[in-house]
Amino acid sequence: MYKNGRYSRRCGDAVLQVVEEAAKKSPGNVDLDDEVARAREDLCTALREKEEAEAEQKLSEAQQHHAFFVKEQHEDRQERTTFRRVSFWQHMATYLLYFVMLLNVFITTFGISSGMGHHRDPVAATSTAAAVTPGSTSTSAGAAVAFQLRHNATAYSR
Repeated sequence: MYKNGRYSRRCGDAVLQVVEEAAKKSPGNVDLDDEVARAREDLCTALREKEEAEAEQKLSEAQQHHAFFVKEQHEDRQERTTFRRVSFWQHMATYLLYFVMLLNVFITTFGISSGMGHHRDPVAATSTAAAVTPGSTSTSAGAAVAFQLRHNATAYSR
């Protein structure tokens, strides 16, 4: 009647049918009536155990499904957080690059460099001052242009 520690329904049904048929053939036998009652109780017990096992299995499957779902949600949250962090730093690097490029545009457009505004070449300054005389205006304009060309050449060669 037992199969792998559990009551087999097919076997229980067969035993119950055999005992019921025997009880029908000998209607006054008390032992057979007791055997029929025990077989029915055993069958009911086996059916209850089967239903409990199925319910436990369904509960276990539901818990496993829930645990898997929670794990997936946690992994998705982790991925979103990591993506946000990486995306933030990528944007910061991009903006820094834009800022450096903008500064480069300003430097090249307006001629801002270390040699342009703060210190001048002393030789060029003296030659310009010597070229500028009160009576010669065309010479001073030519000297200023020459000074600017020389200064640009030295600034871009650095």
